Amino acid sequence: MALIHLSAASYHGHLCPELPLVTPKTFLDFLDTFVLLQQQMILQMKSKAQRVHNALGNMTMLIERHSAHTNLIFNLEQQLKHSRRVRGRL
Repeated sequence: MALIHLSAASYHGHLCPELPLVTPKTFLDFLDTFVLLQQQMILQMKSKAQRVHNALGNMTMLIERHSAHTNLIFNLEQQLKHSRRVRGRL
């Protein structure tokens, strides 16, 4: 075994004997798990971004409806005032 591996094994045995050494397979498994979690997080963020986008679209539609109804109410109030004036003259 190369000197670096013997040194690592010695430090491992001294500092944390209950933990297993990292092997290439465990490291690759770790990377696979990391990539899987990263992909899941990306999907979650995209899903949340889509929900926010949909909510903003709904808000825009509601604001437009509110504005249209406000204008309609204003016009009806003006017509009512006008009809009261005309009626008062008769």
